[in-house]
Amino acid sequence: MSSLRRAAIALAAGVLLVTALVPGVLAADPLVVSGTVSLDGAPVTGVAVTVMVVGSDTVMPATSDASGAWSVAIDALPGDTLQVDAVSSTSSADPSGCVRTDTVSGRVTVAVDALPASVDLTLAGHSTNVCMATGTPTAVVTPPATDTAAGPGARGSDTAVLLAFLATLVAIAIAVAARLPAGRRSAGRRSAGRRRS
Repeated sequence: MSSLRRAAIALAAGVLLVTALVPGVLAADPLVVSGTVSLDGAPVTGVAVTVMVVGSDTVMPATSDASGAWSVAIDALPGDTLQVDAVSSTSSADPSGCVRTDTVSGRVTVAVDALPASVDLTLAGHSTNVCMATGTPTAVVTPPATDTAAGPGARGSDTAVLLAFLATLVAIAIAVAARLPAGRRSAGRRSAGRRRS
């Protein structure tokens, strides 16, 4: 086997190895996002919190504890934007058969690059009363609070570019390796045939 062919095969093997290892090497540790949930300045227990990487299907749930604190670990990169939502509902009935449902919610959108030490959600809510005797709902609506921290929102594509480059190198190395043996073998057969004659 010629040294040029060995070099081409070694290059192809090296590029394949790097290509296989790149996602693991480039994968960052999960980002820990934490904060508190409050309503009228007081912490709220048992609130369902979700943290989502905008533009992806990455979503992590959490529940606020007795002090209103919550925390999640999520796969997010610099340049990503996180949307943090909190929702809680409670229902109660009065003696006349009316059911009151209180729903509170809040949302914060923040860039990973500008992520504060604590993502604090202030809840606002609405109430719905339904009386079984009349079947008529009455609603008192307060729109949810939306706080936005500005920052870049585009997801980086460095990994995809690197993988495309490495795949191109593999294709070139395989093409070179495939062409060399055929040319070398036919030249070798001709010279071997001449020696036999």
